[in-house]
Amino acid sequence: MYREHGNRVYTLTRDHKPADELEQKRILAAGGEIYQTAAPVSKSEVIIGPYRVLPGRLSVSRTFGDVEAKVEKYGGNPKVVVPTPEIKSFKISKDHDFLIMGCDGIFDKLNNKEAVQCVWDSVRDSLALNIHHQCGVGIETILKNSLMRRSLDNVTALIIAFESFNEAVFGNEKSELGTRAIKIVRTRTADLSSSQRSQEKTRNSEGTKIVLKRSIPSSTKSAPRKHFDFSKANVEMMEKKALNKQ
Repeated sequence: MYREHGNRVYTLTRDHKPADELEQKRILAAGGEIYQTAAPVSKSEVIIGPYRVLPGRLSVSRTFGDVEAKVEKYGGNPKVVVPTPEIKSFKISKDHDFLIMGCDGIFDKLNNKEAVQCVWDSVRDSLALNIHHQCGVGIETILKNSLMRRSLDNVTALIIAFESFNEAVFGNEKSELGTRAIKIVRTRTADLSSSQRSQEKTRNSEGTKIVLKRSIPSSTKSAPRKHFDFSKANVEMMEKKALNKQ
């Protein structure tokens, strides 16, 4: 969890991994085993795999499902890999920015501070129109950074944004990031020709904006196969095409 515009980072959960000291004690007391694999890639180099649990051969120690790890007739032990959660509750305050939830493929390669830095970097580098688009760009930045560091596991993440994050990026001119976002929009408006500004003024009076207009598919069925390009050059090209059609 992140608050005060990313200045304070809080770890809300404990990773349920076989390397965790408490999980090791629980697994061994329940009759399970913990091991690591090693694969030589040259005479002087060996790649060491993650700690895993037997039965199940999993690199996590608590899961839903995984019958081979839990059902005795398949060689499992229901007391080793367990589905029992750890629950923490807290009150949301006005300075909370957002929560990031991610699977081990993310946090095997990024620590908490690096994950939050990905989100704030995406704010500075993108021209998202609203908080929903901005969260999507933030998630894409986290995924890309995990893959660039050669994550070999599943990479899944989500952001739960609070009002503080929305105000910081879009709605609070006292905020440095919010002011920056507003300046970007104003700069892009100033770059338009006089006739285009006239068209924009008319459209704005009707409640429709054309500056930085982007269409994001609402479902994966209609989404293009390649990643969305949020670069400034691509945004400008999309704007020109939209204006030419009009």
